[in-house]
Amino acid sequence: MQKRTVRLPHPASSRKLEVRGPAQRCRTDDQARRAFDTALTRAAQLEHGIYDDGDLPAESWSVWWGDRPHVENGSIVVWLWPEDSDGGERSAELLRETFEKAGFRVTREDRPTRPPTLHTRPYVVRAGEALVGCTLYPDLDYIRERGREAPQVDRCFDFRVQRCPSCGARVQSRGVVWGLPTADASFRLSLGEVEALGCMPGSDNAVCPACEETFYATPEEEA
Repeated sequence: MQKRTVRLPHPASSRKLEVRGPAQRCRTDDQARRAFDTALTRAAQLEHGIYDDGDLPAESWSVWWGDRPHVENGSIVVWLWPEDSDGGERSAELLRETFEKAGFRVTREDRPTRPPTLHTRPYVVRAGEALVGCTLYPDLDYIRERGREAPQVDRCFDFRVQRCPSCGARVQSRGVVWGLPTADASFRLSLGEVEALGCMPGSDNAVCPACEETFYATPEEEA
């Protein structure tokens, strides 16, 4: 995947979740970590599915902050501070249901607290269609910006802004994906950097977002 930056608001105060388990103790600490990561990834996929089904507005977002896990004797304890565009309640309930189904015990504090700065990481981030976070994509650059109210994933386009040969508009053309998208292409599709145009490869490598016509972008037009 291309190196890119994920811009985040600073963590706000929220009601902390303590996730402990799994109930059936794992043989090794690594297995406990994997069980936690699997359940968290499942919750992220469910959150993404709610968005894909059209049940969340386009500007909706989620950031699930987490402190450094404590793992010992095949059991893991992790503290999560869920935030989202609905005040965090949607994310907290989804995380609780998902982890309890996976055999973890989940408790929630009565009062909001602010996550500690030193070890807090954005475990999962959803900004519109884009789903990232340290659990899913640990190699991206996650930075916190003062005054930011929602997360943003920087986009990386294949071509410079150019004039469409069909409609004449100056546009940020998008790359073309032919055939079954790879995991990387699917991620870029979620960001609107590329468009999937079918299984049979064509000679064009760019598409105009204004008129949806495809064309071939010459090397001089490539970024």
